[in-house]
Amino acid sequence: MIFNIIAEIIVIIGGTACLKKRMDLIQTAVLIFTGIPTVISLISSSVIILISKKYINKIILIFICFFIIIHICISISGILNTNKVGWIEDKCVSLENLHLTEDNKYEYCINENINYLFNYKYLLLFIENKSNNEKFFIKISDKIKYYKEDKEDKEECFDFLSKLSKTNNPYIYCLSFDKNISNEYNIDSIMIDLENNIIKNTD
Repeated sequence: MIFNIIAEIIVIIGGTACLKKRMDLIQTAVLIFTGIPTVISLISSSVIILISKKYINKIILIFICFFIIIHICISISGILNTNKVGWIEDKCVSLENLHLTEDNKYEYCINENINYLFNYKYLLLFIENKSNNEKFFIKISDKIKYYKEDKEDKEECFDFLSKLSKTNNPYIYCLSFDKNISNEYNIDSIMIDLENNIIKNTD
């Protein structure tokens, strides 16, 4: 019984990122799937034990063991399906739709990594090289404080929040940002060497 209760607590903690956000639809379904059968099984087991404590026999013992196995299986299933994103692992949210550079060599978009537990977020640039389909992320900002009201349930993608432009060097591009991104993260533009993944602030 204690194991089942611990499992349900883990599901709740995972679904709410340690009570830092609302539980989403998937984690609510997991909680219902594991919680209701667990409660029914616990009540049934308790009733069987109370009624039959004077008349314990092999059939009743087998029945009790069967319910214990069900408890364990349901609890393990709940733990394995616990959401780790947003507290153990950072949650990656796309802020804009994918778009191409002017020379059509790279496809890119800005992403925001969020951790609800430790209240921070930072920007990542997703890059795909169209010539060889290589994909990678580049961290392009420092961590800043995350507030609950910031896009918690608003995973909306905009058309253009950034622009990756060519420079005289064929491997170095200038990444500029929408004013809202610039103000929030205190960055205007950065130079990115896509051959070596080197970032240098232009300020």
